[in-house]
Amino acid sequence: MKKALSITLAAVFAASLLAGCGGEKNISEVNVEDVYPWNAEGVDDSSDLPDWNGEKIEFTYWMGHGTNAEVYKAKSNDVVTPEVERVTGVSFNYDDRIDNSGQTFDAKLSMLLANDDFPDMVVAPENLSKLVEADVVYELTDYLKKYAPNVMNKYPEGVFNETTVNGGYDGKIYAIPTGVGGDYLSELEGFDLNRINQAPKESRGYVWVRDDILKMLYPNAKSQEEIEKIYMDKGEFSYEDIFDVPINSYDDFVKFLYDIKKLDVKEGNKTVAPIYGFTGTDNWSIMECLWGWLEGRNVGAGFNYMFGCWDKQKQQIVLPLKEDWFKDSLKIWNQMVIDDVVSKDSLIENNDVFKEKVNNGLYAVLTSFDTPDNDALKTSGKNFRYRKVYLNIPMNTEKFPAITEAQYGTQNSIAVFKDEVSEDELIMFLRYIDYMISDIGEKVQAWGPRSAGIWTEENGVRRFTNENIEKYVVYGEDNTEGESYNLTSVDYSKVMLNQNISPMIHFQFSNMSKFHPAYVYDKNRNVADANTAFSSGFVIPAEYKKCKIPAIWIYCNTVDSVKKAWGNRPNVEDALTRILASANDQEFNKNYSKLMETLQQGGWTDEMLSEYTAAYIEDNAEYMSALK
Repeated sequence: MKKALSITLAAVFAASLLAGCGGEKNISEVNVEDVYPWNAEGVDDSSDLPDWNGEKIEFTYWMGHGTNAEVYKAKSNDVVTPEVERVTGVSFNYDDRIDNSGQTFDAKLSMLLANDDFPDMVVAPENLSKLVEADVVYELTDYLKKYAPNVMNKYPEGVFNETTVNGGYDGKIYAIPTGVGGDYLSELEGFDLNRINQAPKESRGYVWVRDDILKMLYPNAKSQEEIEKIYMDKGEFSYEDIFDVPINSYDDFVKFLYDIKKLDVKEGNKTVAPIYGFTGTDNWSIMECLWGWLEGRNVGAGFNYMFGCWDKQKQQIVLPLKEDWFKDSLKIWNQMVIDDVVSKDSLIENNDVFKEKVNNGLYAVLTSFDTPDNDALKTSGKNFRYRKVYLNIPMNTEKFPAITEAQYGTQNSIAVFKDEVSEDELIMFLRYIDYMISDIGEKVQAWGPRSAGIWTEENGVRRFTNENIEKYVVYGEDNTEGESYNLTSVDYSKVMLNQNISPMIHFQFSNMSKFHPAYVYDKNRNVADANTAFSSGFVIPAEYKKCKIPAIWIYCNTVDSVKKAWGNRPNVEDALTRILASANDQEFNKNYSKLMETLQQGGWTDEMLSEYTAAYIEDNAEYMSALK
């Protein structure tokens, strides 16, 4: 539980903020180096900062995203958490943190309201608007301006216009943004994405294919090992390298799967299926990530989802699920199920079985979403690995505009419960926030403090003294010792699994900044980066229009009819899977009609699409010219 503060922080801050007859000023307008020493000129490292001399405070929190949050495990050599607590006096109780307990965010909120039993704050609330309507969280608009200048100065203005921050109330701030999407990095002056091994946006989709099976059909196609060798030798790939398998249309891809079926490949005594139709969770992997590229709506880069996308010709949001071209895809894949090209068993197996089959190479082709573990295959003695095979199918931008996010991806925001946290405690928390997002705070999360002794600095250039830390932080390699220091890896997926850095400690732009070791280092080529460099965007530049994304889940917070429809998604998913399992044309037509009934009854109506379209147009007003 929190310790009561023995000093009145508001009084301390007020003394620093009052400036004669000029009245109260914002922090950024006065000299408050005694309160915010990390913002003082000449401070280069967290170790230069004084200790916090007041009472320390420990906050509790609710992880509001997802259903069950991973339990944080303390890192044995953690150099970040102790330093943060030393400077700010703030820490977090991970043992008492709560999550959504297998429920939706709204259901968990209803339970907390009924019991009047909240923690101190909520991280990544999936429906901030509900919290604002219930009047349980602080409005932070003025507090942030006074007590967290780095938040206001470092984040782009667009961040504060998102519902994850303003709760749907323009000009207000109800949650503190804790990061922005990777696209924002490309807008920072002088920031080179290539320095941190981020490929440009894809201009074509791809699948993963077992390289031994691929060579049976295309002997000149490269194996994964050959792709890695080219990268280590040259550091880049040519057009011919990337498009070495001639799949230039939807029909070509279907033929490719049938050709694999004819090979009748065995793995042990089991037949390798060309591809699956279901992963035991939902239809996202196949019907979004793969069909999107095959149909030219390029969901992998353009956010043209099957549950709602912008139709450039109709100038409105349409529901692909009801469109003839989507029905055509359903028919193609149903026929492949009948012909056992698409695994029949996959339609009824759970996700654990799916993963086991993937790990044993029992599917020849995986979608881009289902990334294989090549290292595990190699370790287990398999004589094959999976490699990217690009689908040279252009985006149909005449119908579906290729969109890049104009919003900044601030799902990870933090709202503070006003009946649980006093004003003094809030101010102390905001002081902590300001430290974390300052230049000094960004450095300490990426490097640790100088006092930790894990890096040297010569002529302003830092280098880690421990090779394992370097492997983990700079190159994103799995490394138990490197991870134990609790620093931010270049591999964001590793950061997201660390509940100490993300979300409570981690406040950098994504996990990268101009101070991050992966950006600063002159790196050696690493075989792990080969797949990043093997990208269509390097040889066919993709042209994207900057817009707000029309993703349906964004509008669940503001449009009741959209919320109702999205709440019925599980029924729609089940209906889609039944269509794929149809035994013949008659059953296909029957199951397709059932899908249309399910959509209508579940609220996926023309009226809903009209309201959805209107909300999107209003939200995207400044970018609508890009959709013409």
